[in-house]
Amino acid sequence: NIICKPAEINGEPVSLEEITILQEVCGDDSNLNIAKKLGYAQGTFNVKKTNLYQKLGFNKKQHAVLTLLFEGLL
Repeated sequence: NIICKPAEINGEPVSLEEITILQEVCGDDSNLNIAKKLGYAQGTFNVKKTNLYQKLGFNKKQHAVLTLLFEGLL
């Protein structure tokens, strides 16, 4: 996908890093594998994911998946 304007999810601006984290979380990999793939320590990844979920108002992975599908980011 080509993003021509700053991406927003639920009215909140999101960076490319945050979109990448969300896209990875929506897959089948464990948090540990995603953290390794993205080059984060597991604790750092967990904090980033938790902060991102709070920022966007997500409480479950399924909510993130549906939102990314709806926004055309998945």
